[in-house]
Amino acid sequence: MRFKDLAVGKHVTNNRYLYKYYHGNNSLMRIITIPKYKEDKFVTCEFISYKGQFNSDRTVITTIEPIQIPYIHLEEVKSSLDFFDWKIGDVVFPNRLGLKNAPYLKETKPFVIIGVVHDGYTGCIQYKARYDGDFYDRWINPIYFTKSEAIKVWNGLFANQYYSNQIRVENGKLIVPDSVKVGSPVYNQIVAEAKACGVI
Repeated sequence: MRFKDLAVGKHVTNNRYLYKYYHGNNSLMRIITIPKYKEDKFVTCEFISYKGQFNSDRTVITTIEPIQIPYIHLEEVKSSLDFFDWKIGDVVFPNRLGLKNAPYLKETKPFVIIGVVHDGYTGCIQYKARYDGDFYDRWINPIYFTKSEAIKVWNGLFANQYYSNQIRVENGKLIVPDSVKVGSPVYNQIVAEAKACGVI
């Protein structure tokens, strides 16, 4: 970044891999102090996401201390911070930052969120996703992706109720409304379709 572009509150990440300031690699930071003069060089940043993990309540990650880093090593992250609200079944695409920093994203295939995993030790959340044709689930860094509002990958009764928020998945368990009785044909169909989608 350039000195004239600095501002408290801007979201940034390292503009390349840095050994000395490695905490900032692949992490989303927010500037909390800026230098008074160009020659002072250093800004202070706190962590919004760290290596793909973040707090669900949008608070700063306190397990990682804020860092001071020369502003010339930073680039602004202008992509949406809507990743806090992603859920299983959402479709995300690699963005410019992802294509630049993650070699496995060179082909801009859509990924489907298949897991929202809570870390019991840190209290942070991380996403698992898979792209069409891939055999493996991957941990993804949300700052490398942008959600697509136009594409929904699942079809059927389960999908219709899921996308309309009538049913949800929590910790691998299907939560259905009271009107859907366990063991009924409708329930069995929803369960079968949810299993086919890989969410339970």
